[in-house]
Amino acid sequence: PLWFKPSRGPRKMAGPSLTRAAQALGSAQSPMPQPRSDSSHRRGPPGGDATVGSLEACVAALEAAAAQDREAVRALERRLAELESRFAAREAEREAAAEREGGGEDTMAKGHQEEEEEGLPEYQIQGSVWDAATFVGLTGAGAYASAIFVLSVLLNLGVQAFFCVILLNSPSFVSTEALTSLKGPMHRWRLSVAHDLRQMDGEGVSLARRVCAGDPKL
Repeated sequence: PLWFKPSRGPRKMAGPSLTRAAQALGSAQSPMPQPRSDSSHRRGPPGGDATVGSLEACVAALEAAAAQDREAVRALERRLAELESRFAAREAEREAAAEREGGGEDTMAKGHQEEEEEGLPEYQIQGSVWDAATFVGLTGAGAYASAIFVLSVLLNLGVQAFFCVILLNSPSFVSTEALTSLKGPMHRWRLSVAHDLRQMDGEGVSLARRVCAGDPKL
């Protein structure tokens, strides 16, 4: 507490202004806080250096493990490539062997098929519409070809019927005058030249027989 010299008259109590002055004086007399030095400011918590060192060791161990894993992956990839190459070589050998065996079997099958075909009877088909009609309905011909064959046969029938109508309506064709006029010369030819010895060939075939047989040499 601060004591003041008493003045004359009655004693008065210290007011608020005196109280604030006393507080200011007390704070001025209290020791000022000293600033921390750089060494104390930079100093970390206790045990910090050990923690950083352990973390660095863990990171180094992880990097080493990752390098080992990468090397193991590379080794596995090389092993896989080697196995794939071996598998491809074996597959190529199997395919080549199968082709060789298949070629021999195909040759034998073709030989048996040719022998079977030689034993079957053969029929010669002429290149006409009537012979083409025999292929109607066959599986190998197909529906389109069968329809063409049927239309061709019907068209051929229609054309031949049309020609028959024309010939029947022709008076020169149905008349017997032409045949009557040729009857005498044909009779004389048959009696004189057709069976003459001088008209026979080296085998003794008469001219009449050669004409009836359609000899191409005539």
